[in-house]
Amino acid sequence: MSLLDPVISGALKVARSGATRLVRDRLTADYPSAVNVDFSQFAWVVTQPSPYATSGCVTLVAGSDREQALRAVGADLDGSTAHLSDLEAQGLDTVVALDLIVGEAFGTVLAETQGSHGLRRAVLAALSKRGKAASVYWDVDDTVVLSCARKGKVLCQTDDPFDAEDLPRSLAKLAREAETRGIDDVLAALTMAVEFTGAAPAVDALLNQRPGRFAITAPVNDLPITPEELIGLEKPSPEVVRAVTGATDKQRRQLATWSARQAVAAAQLESLPGVISILKQVHTTGSARSTPAFERMSTEHDRSGKARDAMPPGERHDAAVFEHRLNHCALSALRYLLVADTTTAALGATEFAGRASALRQGLRRTTGNVAFFEEALSTLDSFDR
Repeated sequence: MSLLDPVISGALKVARSGATRLVRDRLTADYPSAVNVDFSQFAWVVTQPSPYATSGCVTLVAGSDREQALRAVGADLDGSTAHLSDLEAQGLDTVVALDLIVGEAFGTVLAETQGSHGLRRAVLAALSKRGKAASVYWDVDDTVVLSCARKGKVLCQTDDPFDAEDLPRSLAKLAREAETRGIDDVLAALTMAVEFTGAAPAVDALLNQRPGRFAITAPVNDLPITPEELIGLEKPSPEVVRAVTGATDKQRRQLATWSARQAVAAAQLESLPGVISILKQVHTTGSARSTPAFERMSTEHDRSGKARDAMPPGERHDAAVFEHRLNHCALSALRYLLVADTTTAALGATEFAGRASALRQGLRRTTGNVAFFEEALSTLDSFDR
């Protein structure tokens, strides 16, 4: 079974009894006391008329103030009503950001009713550089994802907050207590996020959506190859770089989409929910937005790669290595569809689509890429300007 299979979460639950702890355990504190824990403190989240009743993403940060947290998530720091209304009219995601006091240090709570930026590993790593960060995401499909990070390192990201084996050791006892009591997944995950960070947001502050709300204008997005490298190193090729930079935004966006589809087809990932959630958004005028399904798929891909790299060379199966490399190319190409800059999107997606094509055909990258890039140039030329 592929580690990117949609039923992976069920498989992980079955395997939890045999799972082993990772080195992350050494980065966490002692077990907390689960006695008399008030899981009901967040009951308002799952009840109407709370704006978070059907979906939301709450991120708690210890060690960073509001401005530092907003910069980490890619938000515009101008939260004035007129400016915010103008940005909202463009369809941008927004986040409520409020200062907290965590012990004797600064803290912040970031709350999203529609977006899921706090779910992104790069965001969590940035938010936790000065301390800790934990996010909880939930939606109408009963998906609940708990993520924890400390000192720039993501310790866990799990869609089963009751799975003690997937959590930092400091939350294991609390998770078992929540499961024993039959606590709602969202309430349990939020309580664990507070326990992990020490940051407890005020309910009335989160329910008041207007003050402290900011638009996310530069969402954080981990790119395998940066825009500067794509241009500076002339990737995918000098010919493609010249053609793409001379094309229109519409043509570049179409090329990015075409290339991403080619990469996905080469890796045979067309039916996966994370892939579908990105491709169904694509159009000629704007970038796609990341989705929890895509981020979870990317996380599982990274996890499988690290597990494979930890194996002795003799135990690594060629077929698994090949599949992982193909999947990496497809996921990388898809990630460029999330980029607003059309030049970066087109060059990055085409670069990784070329690599996927070469892998699938069993060709050397240089040979395989040349043929694919010729097809990409012809396709780009066929698009209306």
